[in-house]
Amino acid sequence: MNEKNKHHEDDGISILSLDSGGPSVYSQLLILKEYMARLAGDLDTKEEMLYPADFFDLMGGAGFGALIAIMLGHLRMTADEAIEALHTLASTVFPESLKDVTSPEQRTNVLKEAIEHILYQKGELPDTKMYEENRPPARCKVILYAVTAVDITHPRAFRTYPSRGSSLNPSIVDAICATIAVPSHFSPVKIGPENRQQTFVGGSRGANNPTRLLLNEASNIFGKDKRVAQIVSIGSGLANVLSLDGLAEGAGVARLLNEMAADCQLVAQELATRLFHVEAYLRLNRPLFDACKTERELLPSDK
Repeated sequence: MNEKNKHHEDDGISILSLDSGGPSVYSQLLILKEYMARLAGDLDTKEEMLYPADFFDLMGGAGFGALIAIMLGHLRMTADEAIEALHTLASTVFPESLKDVTSPEQRTNVLKEAIEHILYQKGELPDTKMYEENRPPARCKVILYAVTAVDITHPRAFRTYPSRGSSLNPSIVDAICATIAVPSHFSPVKIGPENRQQTFVGGSRGANNPTRLLLNEASNIFGKDKRVAQIVSIGSGLANVLSLDGLAEGAGVARLLNEMAADCQLVAQELATRLFHVEAYLRLNRPLFDACKTERELLPSDK
């Protein structure tokens, strides 16, 4: 890493928050790619030489946003690498022919295999835990959020770093599957010792946009007096008005994603009010299901 990319203790904390969502989280990576491209211009370096993990102290996500957080923060992918990996995974888990994946159980197995392949390509074993004691400490800490079937209002956290009072340390594969395990689309994921297993069923309202949770987590990790230099919160799409047209299954998926997007926006609006005087807070989003946006259109102009 060159001198411009080095982290200094007095730089303050940088946080990246990634909303939950389905394949629409692809737009998050396009937004991040543009963000990194602008950063490369500021640093007078090549975009492919910049890794988001070198610029954020804490990354967190839920749903497919959690997968992106792992790819960027733990596996140290560039935005382009993560885009390619997500595209491959999405085309495998959600094939064009629905006959290829017929049940939540089957889709979950395909998802696990796809995540294991991503880990393998980065030299990680399929049973690698979220936190490994012998793993060298990294600047970028990653946290994922999911809820249990018995308590869908209070998200549980899976971390790549040690934390006081945190007892759950699943494999990376199980942690990602747990936060993606939306009922009717994926199977629930059981985590923990056999006599104390907990069943996870995806994310929860309030955690689909984890920014608020990440601010609390940063306070616990770095201390309440540590300056927050940057909060980048990236959405997976703005909620649309739903149409009654379309196939039943397609409408079900659309409604689910729309509810997630609406939940994320409620948190974003609350934070926009709370952090009105904080220049470091940046919320980036785009219309849900609008696939016509180019990378340049996803961020406001510098002018």
